[in-house]
Amino acid sequence: MNTKSSQEVTSISIETARKIVAPLYEALNEPSKKDVDDLLAKATNPDYRSYSTNSEWLSREQSLSDDPLKPAGCSLPTSTRR
Repeated sequence: MNTKSSQEVTSISIETARKIVAPLYEALNEPSKKDVDDLLAKATNPDYRSYSTNSEWLSREQSLSDDPLKPAGCSLPTSTRR
C-alpha cells in the first residue's frame, strides 16, 4: 500500500507514463504469441498485489501464474492505440 501523502507524490510526464504501461498493452495484443509473464512483470512492481477483496490478494507471481490472458490469448482481438 502506498503510504505517501498526496504532497509527497511526484508527477511524471505523459511520455514516462506511456513507457511504464507499454508492456501491459503489449501483453494484451495477441498474448498467445508473447511472453506475457515477462511483459506483465515489467509493467508491475515486485510488491504488486491483485486484490479480490479488501483482505484477499495474490502476489505478482501468483497473479502471473493465474493469468486469464493465456488461455484466451488466441481469441482476443488485437487492441488499437489512439
